[in-house]
Amino acid sequence: MGIGIKSGIMALAGAGNAFSNLYSVTTDGVNDYISAGTTIPLGIMTISWWMKSTHTDGYKSITGGGLGKLNIITTTPLILLAGSNYRYFANQSSKFDGEWHHWLMFIAGAEQNSIQSSRLFVDGSEISTGTTVAGGGQAYSSTSTIGKGGYGSIAANFDEFAVWTSDKTSDISSIYNGGTPSDLTNTNPVLYYRMGDNDGGTGTTVTDQGSLGRDGTLKNGASFEEDVPS
Repeated sequence: MGIGIKSGIMALAGAGNAFSNLYSVTTDGVNDYISAGTTIPLGIMTISWWMKSTHTDGYKSITGGGLGKLNIITTTPLILLAGSNYRYFANQSSKFDGEWHHWLMFIAGAEQNSIQSSRLFVDGSEISTGTTVAGGGQAYSSTSTIGKGGYGSIAANFDEFAVWTSDKTSDISSIYNGGTPSDLTNTNPVLYYRMGDNDGGTGTTVTDQGSLGRDGTLKNGASFEEDVPS
């Protein structure tokens, strides 16, 4: 489990290289979100991020569009690729405690039956699955979003958001890194948002350190905050 603390964090990553993590992005649960621009084609995809939230009631979305659709029904995660193509996971009420936690979602592909192989990890451990329905097509919007989706916006802090167009589940231990964020640059993500560390914690641009070079934009009041996992 991560612990929320303020600025001045210095974690170590790699072979003794200093890794500075000072900022996250906060969303208010009303209409704030991060836009990642046009959709990354839905297919085999791994998404890793750190999140802090006290959401415990109602329907909210964590990701939307081409970043898959991870929704929270009260505190139960749901990957929803289309109206009749989805998978529920075990309730995660203990992870919405106002502390930092690491999440990793694997989308197994764009085929109708791919949802049956989709997986979800929290704090380095895979969580069990519930109802799975493989039917219909993968309908998704043209804009990739963080903190907002078809079920609305979530009040949360987000940090170290990375996307790979490959299966990284075998690397969960190194990505989770015992509960301390580390530099993921050498893992070759296609999208990598440090959530303000490359932007001085100011403005509305979230610089992409991944291979796509697709900078994000803070929308509707989402902002940088000196609150990060350690």
